[in-house]
Amino acid sequence: MSIEAFSDDKYMSMLALGSFPRNVADFKDSQVLLQQIMYVDYELQSLLYHDFGGLLLSKISPSTCDEKIFDKVSQLITFINTIGSSASFQGRRYEEELFYTVVSAHLYNLNSEPEKVHNILEQFRFDQTNRSVTIAQQEFIAYLTARYFVMSGISSHSSAKHWNQFLVQLQKYGSKNSTAANLWITKIFQNVLSHLSADGASPLTFRDLLSQEFSDNANAFVGVCNYAMRPESAKYIAKEFRPDYAEFLTELLRGKIKQHVDFPDASSDNGALEEFVESLYGTLNEISDDRKIMNKLLPPKLSKSFLLNSFEKSYQSRVVLSNYIQTLIDLKEFDEALAAFKTYCSYVQMEQGQLGGNVTNILEVIDVYSTCMSHFNPARSIASDIKATKMRFKYNSVETVVNVLEASKTKLLMYLDIFANVAGLTYDEGVSEVSGNDLSFLYHRYNPTLFSGESSMLVKIISKAWYSIGEYTQYLATYACPNIERMSVNVNATRQYYKNALVVNPTGNVKYLTSYALALAHGNLLKSAARLCKFILKRYPDSFKIWNLLVLITSATEQQSALSDENPESDHISFLEHPENGNGNGKEQKHLSDSEKFAEDALNIAGIFIKKNNSTGASLDADIKHAILQLKMTQFAVLESKHGVEYVLEQIVEVFALFQELFSDVDIIGKDDKSAAKDDAADLENKRSGRWSHRPSVIDPVKDLKKAIKEKSSVADHLPKLSLSSFESGGRLKEKHAHKDVMTAQKNRNGASNDQKEGARILQRLYLWAASIYLKIELFDEAEQCIVEAETVAPPNVETFTFLGLLTSQSREFLSLQEFERSLESLDSSEQTFSKSTYCLTLLGMCKLLIKDNDKSNSLFVSKKDFHAGLMRLKNYLEAFSASYPYGYNCSELWYYLSIIYETFDDKQLCSEALWRCVELEKCRPVRSYQSCEDLN
Repeated sequence: MSIEAFSDDKYMSMLALGSFPRNVADFKDSQVLLQQIMYVDYELQSLLYHDFGGLLLSKISPSTCDEKIFDKVSQLITFINTIGSSASFQGRRYEEELFYTVVSAHLYNLNSEPEKVHNILEQFRFDQTNRSVTIAQQEFIAYLTARYFVMSGISSHSSAKHWNQFLVQLQKYGSKNSTAANLWITKIFQNVLSHLSADGASPLTFRDLLSQEFSDNANAFVGVCNYAMRPESAKYIAKEFRPDYAEFLTELLRGKIKQHVDFPDASSDNGALEEFVESLYGTLNEISDDRKIMNKLLPPKLSKSFLLNSFEKSYQSRVVLSNYIQTLIDLKEFDEALAAFKTYCSYVQMEQGQLGGNVTNILEVIDVYSTCMSHFNPARSIASDIKATKMRFKYNSVETVVNVLEASKTKLLMYLDIFANVAGLTYDEGVSEVSGNDLSFLYHRYNPTLFSGESSMLVKIISKAWYSIGEYTQYLATYACPNIERMSVNVNATRQYYKNALVVNPTGNVKYLTSYALALAHGNLLKSAARLCKFILKRYPDSFKIWNLLVLITSATEQQSALSDENPESDHISFLEHPENGNGNGKEQKHLSDSEKFAEDALNIAGIFIKKNNSTGASLDADIKHAILQLKMTQFAVLESKHGVEYVLEQIVEVFALFQELFSDVDIIGKDDKSAAKDDAADLENKRSGRWSHRPSVIDPVKDLKKAIKEKSSVADHLPKLSLSSFESGGRLKEKHAHKDVMTAQKNRNGASNDQKEGARILQRLYLWAASIYLKIELFDEAEQCIVEAETVAPPNVETFTFLGLLTSQSREFLSLQEFERSLESLDSSEQTFSKSTYCLTLLGMCKLLIKDNDKSNSLFVSKKDFHAGLMRLKNYLEAFSASYPYGYNCSELWYYLSIIYETFDDKQLCSEALWRCVELEKCRPVRSYQSCEDLN
């Protein structure tokens, strides 16, 4: 924000943003006119915010209003009238008189005196020749003008005339810095739609709106139309409005593309073009947070063509470039978007140099930086997943992207600091009494002079900026830390940045709340995490990730309590000796634990949620379906911890039944897959009976494969059949024990939609989860069946390779090692380097295989020296992975195996440190990893 030398510009900038100085209460006794009016407006806004739910056009009724509120309004009216009759008012400036007029009118409107509102507004005369000197003055007057016309319309019998007059003259929907102006302009949009449609009684067609006088002003017209596209405006428009408007918008932009305009020189003004671009995209971006909805109105390809054409008609326009970057991101053209972002940064830096370090429209700058930091984050832009196959950078490496993001992070933090000074925002460091309290934003209002709601552009942009920085430091902590010390710095920074996002926007974004709760849980701050989860669920009861997280946190708390209880009967570990009920004392539990209750309640809510969506015909997002399935698996993990593994065996089929209910419309496997499955199954058997080399430099000894351990007949007789065919209609059966080749699977799924691919991947993970349960009790045949089913429903991948390694580790060590090495090779590739959860499981499988290699007659190593060399390589793997947060650093098994290796090499200090870290993690270990609460991809 450009802060000129004029003394009042700082205050005007604050007011245009919708904020007040922190010391505004002291202005009551000020002799400065602007400060006196500012104090009255602050008291008025505070009253509306706290006592009227933030409704700006509220009115009090003497018969129903609280007497204290009535007295407060009367006092403010008296105070503002005193200001108007004071000597200082005689020398008022234009903007001060306008400010006084709208605040007085607003007070009379609150006091239900429409005639006085009308009279005081009529006394003011707009000066069409007035030309504000500074940007701050221009933004301030634009805000007051919009507020004036709202008051003028609601106090007049000819309200439509006033609003139409405003829209005819409207030059643009305000820039992102004009937060307050945009708020009041949208009030006019709403009032116009409400008036023309008789408050929704007579829904408008597009032609109805096109026939209005203001339709000749393209900037105002697209603003009103885009406001009509918002969900809250649905009642004002007819069903055919949307397609008609989309067609009009397409023709409008194509017409502007065809208009010939010579390329301007550096001294030319981009005003008219920038005003249209700002009005179009400014209102378009506020339709919804879901970019897909906006892209249906304005296809990204058309948007790109229009903006490219706009470059030819403007000179170094930041407005055009910022929207071009977002359009490229929508098109998944990340390399070009990165290049455009670098150009944008150079424009901003050039302007800073010209303005002595100041930045105009700083909220736009913060928004562009945070958008790019969020979308360019390698965990999102380069990581391989189902949805993002076209999102990856093609010509920029991870290192290049990270270097850009690191520089952007430094700049963004600087811009956030500048903005905090301009808008008067504070965070933890500015409020010492709550600093260090993880949940202080829930009960302490950090910025009492900011009255912007959670839907405000200011709140959205600033909270998104902090969150995007937190996501980036989370990426560094997980994927790019050379040591634990650096990792700890990034982990602490991540929590602080997430918290800063919530300081600005405590309740408006469930994603921010979920990420912070998960960060607290990973840091073993269980009490704070549990409290935050319960707070989130009160506001978002259908957030199943949070339900899952709450169950896991509760199970970790129960683990802590069990281990600290001196009563040996409550020892949590003793259930291993009593698998018949799992509680370690041979007695039936009379009451459900909190974790069991939460899991049961959450699944009941999920059932109602699914039923409600089925009845309305609404489709659930794959992430929601995945979260519900994860919740069900967490319930089984809780039951397993309380009653033993055998208790849940017969209930495994319930998870697959739930999957079929959620993905009933997904065609998992086609009929043509059978023959390929048979051939590949035979090929797999041939490979298993052959000889495997675990390292190219070592020749395998000839040996017979060990026989698999047979299952207990008492359990096997009651095992559910896990084949998906029992749930599918049409009699489509799959061959049991069929292994699909990757190319064959891909050939049969080329035409599959993203939903089908996601369904297949989720089903694959369900089978692997079932396999893990069978492996715990050495039911190897059933585990193998699950793994084969997993390779049938979706192409084999590193997860299936790892589970094959775990399956064969008991009896076919060389084959097991081959599978683990196969997984590690894939995980070290650029496409799989982000699969840290699978990487962890693979490393642990190798540890179990190599460290416990006691069969001297058939060892994996040719000598003791070879064994120590293998352990050293494994130690390097584990130490490097221990700096990955939370996957490695929070894995107790990793530290346990490291302690064994340190003990082997007689490093007592490191052995002790690793063991203590292992014990620390085991004390508060949940029944499942917190990673089960993460997004599907």
